[in-house]
Amino acid sequence: MNSLVIAVYEVRRLIRSRGVLLNLFLLPLVLIFLLGSALSGIFNATELPGGTVKVAVVGERAEPALKMLETYVSEPEVAKRIRTEEAASRQEAEEMLRSGSADYALLFPDGFGSAVQRGEEARVTLLPGKDRSRNLTAGLVLGSFVDEINYRQAAAIVGGPEAAVPAAAPSGADAASAPRSYVQPGRLGTGIETYSASQYYAAAMLIMFLFYSGMAVNTSLNLEKSGHTLQRLHSLPVAYSSVFAGKLLGNGFVAVIQALVIIGFSRFAYGVDWGNRLPLVLLIAGLVILVSMSLSVMLSLLFPRGATAKALLQVLIIVMTFLSGGFSPMPGEVMRQLSLFTVNHWAFQGLLRIMLAGELNGIMSSIVPLLWITAACLLLMVVVYRKVGYRE
Repeated sequence: MNSLVIAVYEVRRLIRSRGVLLNLFLLPLVLIFLLGSALSGIFNATELPGGTVKVAVVGERAEPALKMLETYVSEPEVAKRIRTEEAASRQEAEEMLRSGSADYALLFPDGFGSAVQRGEEARVTLLPGKDRSRNLTAGLVLGSFVDEINYRQAAAIVGGPEAAVPAAAPSGADAASAPRSYVQPGRLGTGIETYSASQYYAAAMLIMFLFYSGMAVNTSLNLEKSGHTLQRLHSLPVAYSSVFAGKLLGNGFVAVIQALVIIGFSRFAYGVDWGNRLPLVLLIAGLVILVSMSLSVMLSLLFPRGATAKALLQVLIIVMTFLSGGFSPMPGEVMRQLSLFTVNHWAFQGLLRIMLAGELNGIMSSIVPLLWITAACLLLMVVVYRKVGYRE
């Protein structure tokens, strides 16, 4: 009963605070609107960046791989993106890249096709140009061609040179039923094709500001110490644990209201589609709240000076949001690996998969690690509380 009374008082104190209303409720909604509107053109693009890419190709005219490449780039979907130009040597291809007459280069060494058919080591060289978006387009489109070469090389290693030669094209009645093209446009997932800027930043800001809501526990716990009211409360028939539990309940309730406001307002005011699995969205938000409050409590107890704990929390929130791509999608394998060690990554990916109407197994692959992280944080919080305690 004492904990509930303290929780009610905590909720009333937080709701009456203009700083809480502005920073935890209004600011995330403003950021979602501004970022979603400003970057809508980038996130809503339905085509690959860069337009038609000019690729300089170096290799012998009789090279089988060049004939494969000609067939590949003649496909209608590929022809929209790739246009090949012949180059006599690597030096000429590099000069074309420097001058801008080519955007990308593909180099076949002498005897490349024969080496592939024999199952021997063979390397094709890809030279990117100056434009990052065109490099991305060329890499994505030519990736299927390189995969086909790798497949033939692997087939030659296992089954001999004959296995590397593609089967003859069907004729007669079978030709009508045979696939006309190896390149077919498709959709990722079973729902919408991609998320919008508003969806992306709604998920990112929800997670980040739920962590800031958890940081309010740090302020609340230290407020009783700095005001020397904790000892007075303890002089009454109120245990330190009751005060501690009341603080957590009150701040947790406000964090839940904050999550509901952000999700509901962004849905009806901005048209943000949170997917068709709202209970899973709320589950992820609840797990983030538990993690944020656990981290806030641990740092508050380990660092008696409230300013130190608050500064550490702010740095931790910013770093985790940055690494998980909350400010901008992070390129590079190194950054992706680092993001796996952040709470934001698992919550963020789970929300995006829900928004994209992904399969339940894919969504749970993000929620399950988040569950383990939450359990570990709660356990550590209990251990720290038992070792340090909450008292003046």
